Amino acid sequence: MQARSPSATNLTVEQWLNRWLQQIQLTHSPSTVARYRSGLKTLIPLLGKTPLHRLHGWQVLQQLSAFSSANRASLWTILHAAIRQAVRQQVLAHDPLAEIKKPHHVQRTFAVFSEEQVRYFLQTAQQKGIFYYLLFLLALTSGLRLNELRALTWRNWDPVTKTITVEYSLSENGTLKPPKSKSSRRRLRLPSETVRVLELYRQYLQQQGRPTNDEIFIFSLRHGGVISIKQIYRYLTKIIVLTNARLAEQNIPPLPFLRFHDLRHTHATQLLRRGMSIKAVAARMGHASATITLHTYAHVLHLDDQQLCEALEKDWDLT
Repeated sequence: MQARSPSATNLTVEQWLNRWLQQIQLTHSPSTVARYRSGLKTLIPLLGKTPLHRLHGWQVLQQLSAFSSANRASLWTILHAAIRQAVRQQVLAHDPLAEIKKPHHVQRTFAVFSEEQVRYFLQTAQQKGIFYYLLFLLALTSGLRLNELRALTWRNWDPVTKTITVEYSLSENGTLKPPKSKSSRRRLRLPSETVRVLELYRQYLQQQGRPTNDEIFIFSLRHGGVISIKQIYRYLTKIIVLTNARLAEQNIPPLPFLRFHDLRHTHATQLLRRGMSIKAVAARMGHASATITLHTYAHVLHLDDQQLCEALEKDWDLT
């Protein structure tokens, strides 16, 4: 068994978590560090005064029991990362959480637009101008993550092959960074309407005397800065509100209020409902493995027993 360092006996959970947070600033992205720092603001009041070498898994589970399943799982993950680091550095002799099963996370459900709702939504977006029409059209026909869209430059658009290449992600503070995973670097072929609007938008910018050089962000604003996440969220809500007002006049059910990421879910859902393979959809979405796609969209692929039986009867002519 590994021996603890001499100072470990006096080290509290709070002291170690703060030391660990300083260490990971050198190896993790700013957004990850910010997420961990936020988690420590919850963990430290709960466990901070406990001597690190006296921390027990059951104690952690008890303290986290009042939180939602998602928060429990997230806080456990952050704490366990810090504990494993303590073991690697021989600050702890063993991992006190290793024998405890991680709290179960009930995955958040998400809403998507139907194909008809996509048409209603895009009709409204088109009426509000080409900039936002292109933004939402590209999101719905490519499945790109929000910060992948924001990071696109004109160099990433190839009108000859009609493809967009994802190379970077753009953080909220405007920092370009590698995308979420190695598989997130990908080239996507776009449908004809998206191709048409991209070219139309580029011509519009050139007519306005605005640059469209390779290094210019596709979704840059008039003053040169790239559109912010808050602006996109605000306009997404505005488009849905305007669409629903129009639908109400026609006695048509309203659109659900989606998050921007749900546009990505809408894209994947429609591909799967059209019979595209899990492997192909996973590659287009930039998932690290097809398992992620299957786990996320299992409900889309579900067939109940009655449907399966009906399929068998039809194929085997058992009626």
